[in-house]
Amino acid sequence: MLVIWPRPYKHQVALDVDGSSYGNPGWAGYGGLIRDHEGYWILGFSGPVSFADSIEVELLAIHNGLMLAWDIGYNDVSCRSDCKKALSLIQDPIFPTHKYVGIIVSIKELISRDWAVSFVHIYREANQCADFMAKLGANAMDCFGIFPEPPACLASLLLSDAMGTPYTRY
Repeated sequence: MLVIWPRPYKHQVALDVDGSSYGNPGWAGYGGLIRDHEGYWILGFSGPVSFADSIEVELLAIHNGLMLAWDIGYNDVSCRSDCKKALSLIQDPIFPTHKYVGIIVSIKELISRDWAVSFVHIYREANQCADFMAKLGANAMDCFGIFPEPPACLASLLLSDAMGTPYTRY
């Protein structure tokens, strides 16, 4: 685990996360990317989950993305997800018997640390880069992966984001 102290990064970073489940529940994965305050790629991540539903992998994406941002040393993170249910589970009180109490409590402990974390719901159409990383995780055969550079296949989606290309919402 890489921990940098004191926390050197003062600009807010965007943490875009997503989960992907084939079968819901079924073979699944999660992923995301961290971008700087100007929208440039800092780091990407993805990981497989052998059997999960869509809410569980969304929560895993949030958890692992926040852990990564903390370990790198960012102190102001805007976590963006297209899953309203996962965001409400994190922000609302949780029952001790809830199916995902373990991961939710772990996320709540993470956000209670000495840093600023905000959560933002975004539409699925605006979360295509994180969706790509989640599908990469679902199709991976090994464990958690960190991407210092964006995968080449992601270049067109990153360019569309940088240009502010509007997406049609149906």
